[in-house]
Amino acid sequence: MTAETASPKSRLDAERVRLNDYIESSLRVQRRLRAALALGIVVAALAWPIAGRGVGFGIAALTATVVGIGYWITTGHISDWRQRLDQLAERDRERRAGSGG
Repeated sequence: MTAETASPKSRLDAERVRLNDYIESSLRVQRRLRAALALGIVVAALAWPIAGRGVGFGIAALTATVVGIGYWITTGHISDWRQRLDQLAERDRERRAGSGG
């Protein structure tokens, strides 16, 4: 059954599954970003006395920038996908109310 021939309910269900998969994937990315931040802080702390203040600070700044941007982007995606799930739920409620069931 293709997307064009699927019933409206099955299309909504498939879209919900797809969006929830995206959300879960983005949450996994955020967990990895938190781990990368912790690792970056440790590396910066170790590099500070060995390679100098500038290198340690550079590593810390680069880590914070990359993790911050990644977290910001994934948070935006998750927010968009949750909003889309809310829209699908509203459409489903309207469909059921319109059909009397």
